[in-house]
Amino acid sequence: MINNFLRLLSVELNNIRNVSYGKLEFSEIKDTLEGNFSRSSDIIGLYGPNGSGKTAAIDAFDLLNKLVINKDVLEKAKIKLKNIINDIVSSYSTDASIKYLFSLFNEGNRYLITYEIYFKKDISTNSFIISEEKLLSKIFNNNDTGQKWRKYSSSFDVNYLLSDKENIVSSIELTNNEFKDSLFDLYAAKEIAKNDSSSLLFSEAFKKILLGGENSNKHKEDLFIISHLSNYVLGNFYVFNHRDYGVSLIGLLPIGFRNENNDGSVLNGVTFINLFASNPIKESDLKLLNISIDRINGIMPSFIKDFHIDVNILNEQSLTNNEKGYLIDFSSVVNGTKIPLKDESDGIKKLISLIGFLNGVFNNEGVFLAVDEFDSGIFEYLLGQVLRSINNYGKGQLFFTSHNLRCLEVLNSKDIIFTTTNPLDRYIHFSALKKTNNLRDKYIRAVQLGGEKEEMYNDTDESNIAAAFRKFGVNNNDE
Repeated sequence: MINNFLRLLSVELNNIRNVSYGKLEFSEIKDTLEGNFSRSSDIIGLYGPNGSGKTAAIDAFDLLNKLVINKDVLEKAKIKLKNIINDIVSSYSTDASIKYLFSLFNEGNRYLITYEIYFKKDISTNSFIISEEKLLSKIFNNNDTGQKWRKYSSSFDVNYLLSDKENIVSSIELTNNEFKDSLFDLYAAKEIAKNDSSSLLFSEAFKKILLGGENSNKHKEDLFIISHLSNYVLGNFYVFNHRDYGVSLIGLLPIGFRNENNDGSVLNGVTFINLFASNPIKESDLKLLNISIDRINGIMPSFIKDFHIDVNILNEQSLTNNEKGYLIDFSSVVNGTKIPLKDESDGIKKLISLIGFLNGVFNNEGVFLAVDEFDSGIFEYLLGQVLRSINNYGKGQLFFTSHNLRCLEVLNSKDIIFTTTNPLDRYIHFSALKKTNNLRDKYIRAVQLGGEKEEMYNDTDESNIAAAFRKFGVNNNDE
């Protein structure tokens, strides 16, 4: 049994894309706030029409991932946080925010961690910047004082709009006095984060400051919280969004891998294979790739009978640094019939990309996976079986968006959240559900007739759709 793990409890969006306000909560949040931590799967399926705020939630998860990733890794991948922030913050607003709530179970102790990040429009450049970030943690009280949660470690509040060189990580001067020996380094790290639109609290520079000199004893608890949260996002927090689909369309197939070593460390990430050309690969990387392919070949036949992938070594070659390498490509084999992997359906390619992450969600209570348009290209009955298997026997957390209503028949109502047409209240659960209610039928009725606390759909009319097609037909030259 794992002695420590983190879970996401909720995310709160303000002015993110077309979501003026929306809050998404995993069903375990109520028990966790009472001090009881879950070790079983927890799933959220987010449903709603196009343009109703589903991808905004995915983007909120993706941003957290990018905030924690090392700056050098982002630069190598040519990812700029400034661009991501400007893409996801509503252009109609002047400020925005995202609030994340996590639970941490460590050596029998239970913690709540809140991380908030705020954005504000820079009028001079008409772009958004990170204006503030906050980090607060609490520990569960096991005594009978009546106070279930008490403060744990420092409360950090970084306001990037203030230039105060002695009040950098808190509005309370006393807290900053604890950093008096590191104020210059702290101020420099803050300015770098401000210029890059990155996070000071998750930066390597801030962790070094917490470790430096006398700070290592003063801020042992702070480093404990930040390190656990960073390691969780880097090692167990995965987001598969629409940009990943776009990459696969140009022939680069992302394959997720997650390998747990005997010492407890995790080697994880995404590798991209070129489906339209041969792939040069180092010998060491080929061994890691084969581990991922073996896992895919072990699981895929449960989805598609007698399916496996062949890694074809075309020849050996020396790489630029004279390291031994190979030139490889990939084939799929079904019932003994072998075809190039590039010719497989988009649905099969998607399953191949996700299997490593889904395997992590199934087997590890500390793994989180968010998938945009999970149903896209996947046979609905298979989709239902995968979700039911994870829901009944899995351990981790899965968040997905979907249009396929099959999922409403296999998941509990508590696991389904619907979008609304109200940007001030984007995400809701259905009210007054009975055990005998069919969630799929109830949703369709709500779309057609209403009856929920918020409107579910801006009604469309087939006659209006037909009229629009006729009016703007390609051969219509009447106007």
